[in-house]
Amino acid sequence: MTGTEVAAANKAAVLRLFDEVLNGGRDQVLPELIAAEFVNTNNGIGGPAGMAAGAAFLRKTFEKPRFVVEDAMAEGDRVAVRWKLFGRHVEPFRGTPPSGAAVVVPAMSMYRMAGGKIAESWVQSGPPQPHGGS
Repeated sequence: MTGTEVAAANKAAVLRLFDEVLNGGRDQVLPELIAAEFVNTNNGIGGPAGMAAGAAFLRKTFEKPRFVVEDAMAEGDRVAVRWKLFGRHVEPFRGTPPSGAAVVVPAMSMYRMAGGKIAESWVQSGPPQPHGGS
């Protein structure tokens, strides 16, 4: 594969994470997308099981969560994504008590890919902000 093809395949894998796992709840595809040595640098969770636990936490914290990818770019083994999480805030999130209100959480993530799978992630997100819909 050319460098352009590798970057496109890496981007497609990350977008599958958002579409199939985070929005679709299809955790069974995580072994296809997440490397065994994966580590989330924000919280230290690892591997496909760690990603599944992180997704479960978000589903519990935000009722009917919906992840919207606004931008995604790939170069080499890196994929950058700007995204928003919409949902009803029903459990504590990073020190913010649940409001019960519809919120949006703006965020950006960087992923390092290895062998076509997500091997490392860095996530920066803001606090839940009020939003008119869930």
